[in-house]
Amino acid sequence: MKIKKKKFLRIIILIVIAVLLAFLINFTVNKIQENKFKKILKNNDSQNYELVETVNGEETKTFVRDKTLLLEDGNIKTWVSEFDSKRVIYDEERKTAIIDENDESLKVNSLNYTYINDFFENSNQKFKYLGKENGCYKLQFKENKSKKITLLYLNEKTNIVEKMIQNAGNFELVTEFKVEKNKVSKEKIAYPDLTGYRVTDSVNSNPSSNSAE
Repeated sequence: MKIKKKKFLRIIILIVIAVLLAFLINFTVNKIQENKFKKILKNNDSQNYELVETVNGEETKTFVRDKTLLLEDGNIKTWVSEFDSKRVIYDEERKTAIIDENDESLKVNSLNYTYINDFFENSNQKFKYLGKENGCYKLQFKENKSKKITLLYLNEKTNIVEKMIQNAGNFELVTEFKVEKNKVSKEKIAYPDLTGYRVTDSVNSNPSSNSAE
């Protein structure tokens, strides 16, 4: 009986060791893959880029250069300068504009900032590599204590995120991206010409001297 118990105990110990070893190998491989893709995004980051986002057929365009951003969403445009702590939201059709000044919270991020900061460097997100699909690396991030899952499709040739799918239970949001780097001119992100606009100040701004022309 003692011999049988010893053999049984050895088998249990070997099984536990095998399970722990498999877990350790999987964890290590997963961490290596996570660091690999994080490095790819960091090495391919940019402070000068044009980004076209498409959601349900609706396009928005973002132009970034020198910590200045111009967002185009139909007739509505938003200009932001991080250095000047200033934002202008203007409607080209209605000729109206709102100016928000002295807002130090305004930030203009690099191309891959959101992916790196909100996913790879977020301890609340669990990473998993799901292999390749249509020429893209498929990267999964699952939010801890939540049903929300985000999939990033990173093109293996261009090293650019082409698509993001966010799934939270019954809700799914698909966003497609087109990116061109180092193409944005200074003229494109220049302060908007508000001649002829009805200009008002944001409630967050100090009194401004801007007025309608």
